[in-house]
Amino acid sequence: MDILQIQALDVGYSSNTVLRNINLTVKAGEFVSVAAPNGTGKSTLLKTIAGLLPPLNGSILLNGQTVADYSRRELAKQIAVVSSDVAAPDYTAYQMVLMGRFPHVSRFAGLTDQDHFVVRTSMKDVDIWKKQACRCSELSQGERQKVIIARALAQQPKLLLLDEPTAHLDICNQYSILHLIKKLALQKDIAVIAVIHDINLAIQFSTHLLLLKNGRLLSYGRPAEVITAETLNQLYDMDFALYHEAAATYVRPNLF
Repeated sequence: MDILQIQALDVGYSSNTVLRNINLTVKAGEFVSVAAPNGTGKSTLLKTIAGLLPPLNGSILLNGQTVADYSRRELAKQIAVVSSDVAAPDYTAYQMVLMGRFPHVSRFAGLTDQDHFVVRTSMKDVDIWKKQACRCSELSQGERQKVIIARALAQQPKLLLLDEPTAHLDICNQYSILHLIKKLALQKDIAVIAVIHDINLAIQFSTHLLLLKNGRLLSYGRPAEVITAETLNQLYDMDFALYHEAAATYVRPNLF
């Protein structure tokens, strides 16, 4: 099932076009990693898909409907966003995740048993339920990231957008978070788009890679189709070597 369809999309700010002619289709259960040099417009692309910025040209369809046609409340039921800034407000983990239910709460009714059930389920899905009574300020960076992901899941979205979800995390938490996201995409039938700087992590956990360079789409497809030494050389302006071990592929820049 196609969750997201992007056609001839230009993104940017007023007259400053950052990316041009992006075409992309993402299905339920797919995990798309966006990889590109700094300053390419990765975050701008996510903001535009999320409806936070208007497209300069082209169309974005979510479940067959133009994103701009959704109300803010209805869009929040369809798209959840996880940013790289994991704040530590003075709320408990449970209270933070409960905020994800706000798009579903009627103006004239309070939270229901179903809302609390979704929150509990979301926290258990990311293995953070045992910390539900803890203040976010007391949690580790990795635990806070799980809380934010649980809050996104509590929205029950069809599309999950993550901007550098592994930023500031140690290597164990990086693997844990990406493994979790990949598992949830399949279990919940969610389409996922994530900006990931570490190309090796992107290769390992993604179903598809979206490579951007000089304001345009350089390549899109499954990692085995997209990742070649030539493509990486174009992407990063640096020579790369590829290593194949069992079912995994790793890349390394030839610095010396």
